[in-house]
Amino acid sequence: MAYLVLARKYRPERFSEIVGQEHITRTLANAISLDRLHHAYLFCGIRGLGKTTAARILAKCLTCEQAPTIEPCGTCRQCIGIKEGNAVDVVEIDGASNNSVDDVRKLREQVHHLPLVAKRKVYIIDEVHMMSTSAFNALLKTLEEPPPHVTFIFATTDPHKVIETILSRVSRFDFRRVHPEPMGGHLRDILSREEMAIEEEGMRMVARLSDGSVRDALTYLDKVISFAADPANISTDEVRVILGQVDRFAITELLDAVLASDAAATLARFEHIASTASNLMHVAVLILQHLRDLAVVQATGASPGQRATLLNVSTAVQTQLLKQAQRQPPARIAQLFDRFTTVVERAAQSSAPRLVIEMGLLELVHAAPMKPLGELVERLRALEQGGGARGPRETAPAGRNATGAAPNAGRPPVTKADNIEKTTPGRLADSIRRDQPKLRPQAGSSPGGAKATDDKNPYWKMLGMDPGSSQAPERQDPPPSTQPNQQEAPRGGEVPSATPRESDANFQLDGRPVTPSPHADGVRIEDDASAGCPSSRCTPKPAIPWREMEPLPVWESLVSALADEDSFAHAVFNDMGFVGLTEECLTLACPKNSFVWQQFSETPQLAQHLHRVIEERLGIPARVEYIDQAPSMPHTPTITMLTRARDEAHVQHTNALAREHTSVRALVDNFEAEVSHVRSLRGPEPS
Repeated sequence: MAYLVLARKYRPERFSEIVGQEHITRTLANAISLDRLHHAYLFCGIRGLGKTTAARILAKCLTCEQAPTIEPCGTCRQCIGIKEGNAVDVVEIDGASNNSVDDVRKLREQVHHLPLVAKRKVYIIDEVHMMSTSAFNALLKTLEEPPPHVTFIFATTDPHKVIETILSRVSRFDFRRVHPEPMGGHLRDILSREEMAIEEEGMRMVARLSDGSVRDALTYLDKVISFAADPANISTDEVRVILGQVDRFAITELLDAVLASDAAATLARFEHIASTASNLMHVAVLILQHLRDLAVVQATGASPGQRATLLNVSTAVQTQLLKQAQRQPPARIAQLFDRFTTVVERAAQSSAPRLVIEMGLLELVHAAPMKPLGELVERLRALEQGGGARGPRETAPAGRNATGAAPNAGRPPVTKADNIEKTTPGRLADSIRRDQPKLRPQAGSSPGGAKATDDKNPYWKMLGMDPGSSQAPERQDPPPSTQPNQQEAPRGGEVPSATPRESDANFQLDGRPVTPSPHADGVRIEDDASAGCPSSRCTPKPAIPWREMEPLPVWESLVSALADEDSFAHAVFNDMGFVGLTEECLTLACPKNSFVWQQFSETPQLAQHLHRVIEERLGIPARVEYIDQAPSMPHTPTITMLTRARDEAHVQHTNALAREHTSVRALVDNFEAEVSHVRSLRGPEPS
């Protein structure tokens, strides 16, 4: 008798023998017991999970001489006929080769005939997704209202290719990949029947390679048995050689070199692995699985109860994982996993996967540890509260100011203040340039004896800047001997000297002596708009004739004016919906759980900028209401939505004009051409 492979020899004959699909076998058994059978079933799942086997067992349960039963006898004429594939009333059809409308018509003619021997007729259509759309449509009516003696069972590996009208008429069951633990138990049971044995790690290797497919696992087991010198005692090394697999300990040693930032050892160990592995992509996935297991061990520990959360590892491998996890911060493991995920994706699409994997490993070796996000958030909060990254009262290192730049000659390190207004760090540099007040001599005193009277701006304290300096924080001041005079002329036309004098010691900042900056000699800080400074903050803004305009263009003008106040405020109000504008109130819409509202609520300066623009440009009290509503076109549009709509309308208009242009039409007609694409060289005209 010819040899029968293990996958066929040990094909399940009852629902209880199917491995890892209890959610399906129990449902079908209960449906038979309660006489609640559906007229059509669809079995879905990857190859080798038992879809066709389950369909044949269900057919036995429905056509056995004892039917309906959940335990077919296996000895009657019907059970034997189904097992051998020659049962009269159980018809198996290959959907790949019988996928035309004519094949379905023949099926429809046969359906109405009563069963010859059994109590029911069962049609099993395998790979049903291969049928054409016309064939599916021809089957719809029969499938929706079949004769009472007929049951359809479909099987497919690609249910998404089955049309929706078929899916709505069947009872669908999804077969799951079998977990390595029950898979290993099933393989050990078969080996015991064959009077053979395999080492535990070799069994895990077969189960892992099968990727949840029972048939694949039995196929690999057949190959291992044929290769083994002694089938009664198969070693792990024999399994590794014939299947071209990699030892998990080799992966562990490779990751040891990576975590130790040893590039030479990493390449040497990967070379050893690549020389024995049959599939480099499988090696890459094993590295990714090992990093994942490291993260799991760090999060859950290495107790025996936690082994189920790991990806099919032995106790020895689990011990190695624990040792590696204890030496690494969790943030680094997550960082390496994230980076190597990209490497695996690139290698799968590359014609040279080995080079991609090697470069990816070198990238992991040289990857600098990243700061945890929580730590960065805490440092930002400390910065807002005045503490900065070094604590609330710690001064900058000698020879450096708080921004990291070298201070001017003779200037001592500046201490951060304790009380600072809340601000958004990302807007810090822009805010310094925008909000720095103008300087002029104090009335009634000489330039050399002026005092600094305004200490309300938080950004000087935060970055350790001299209140009188007009330099941005990231720029280093030139030496005093070559630095130009950047002061503005006072009202009387007198220009204060840039050379420090002894009277500069009289400068005060909230009653405290302050060492003056070369830029602030003999001046004081003034935020008063009436000082007459020529800056954009102090120059009167043109009023908007809003009573003569539609409300929406007025809102666009206000948002445009915000660009002069604050680019961040301009961006936030660009994404707020406009509801209405009256003499009493401006109403805006924004969801309370949105990112825009979060930025607005955390930065009170945004509302202040809007109020100032309303008062300056409209000349009415700045009363603004906000409603919890998502912006939408056309009732509550945002400036962003309006801009996008104008651009789209402009593109459509330009496209239509170009296609109907006389010269274009002449070219199309003369050369029998087509206009495939029109590109606008300029945007829409401002409204």
